[in-house]
Amino acid sequence: MSQNYRICECKDKQNVCIDKTFCLEKVKNFNFILYMNENDRFTEVLNYLIGSKKVRNQQEFTDRIGSNKSTVSQIKNGETKIPNNLFEKITTAFPIISFDWLKKGEGEMLKNNQQIGNISNSTVVGADINGNGITISHNDFAGIIEGYQEVIKKNQEQIDKLIEIIKEVTSHDK
Repeated sequence: MSQNYRICECKDKQNVCIDKTFCLEKVKNFNFILYMNENDRFTEVLNYLIGSKKVRNQQEFTDRIGSNKSTVSQIKNGETKIPNNLFEKITTAFPIISFDWLKKGEGEMLKNNQQIGNISNSTVVGADINGNGITISHNDFAGIIEGYQEVIKKNQEQIDKLIEIIKEVTSHDK
């Protein structure tokens, strides 16, 4: 099997890509640097979303981005390039994924400092310590937070009282 070589799009233009997967940097130790093309990054996103259970499988991913099974399979297998409109569809359906990383390989795959919009109608789905599924609505979650805020307030009142007692005791000792 012959290998396909091409000049990669690295900044120094000195690297040679092998099978569009690895760049062999021409340095004394011949270190390998991973080079991911758009299709590799697409596959990485799909694997991450399935692995982190943000989607159950490839079909759910396909449905959420508004594509079809054939296109997604062809992209994964490197048989076709990603249509330009699909980059935005993916990053809209999964806002944690960085558009710049997916399209250009710049930065990190996952965005940092996600901003949260209106969550008033949202729910949190998770599992308890026994692995049983639980769902908490926004109102339930708000109630939990209010309860903790009340506990914190009472704790602070107790701390303030203890500080006053300590001040009284130490002032009498003088």
